Amino acid sequence: MTGLIITIALLGLIFYYYNRIISMREAVISSETEISVQLDRRGKVFDSLLATVKIS
Repeated sequence: MTGLIITIALLGLIFYYYNRIISMREAVISSETEISVQLDRRGKVFDSLLATVKIS
């Protein structure tokens, strides 16, 4: 009986930590996407600024 309880507890911990790792990985991917979007915006603003300065 004790072995069954320990097995269930270990499976619960494994399930908990697996889900936690997956959610952290998803957060990292989401953050990388947001950073990429911001870098693209900055690049476009910089290109626009250079084009404006060349025209003047």
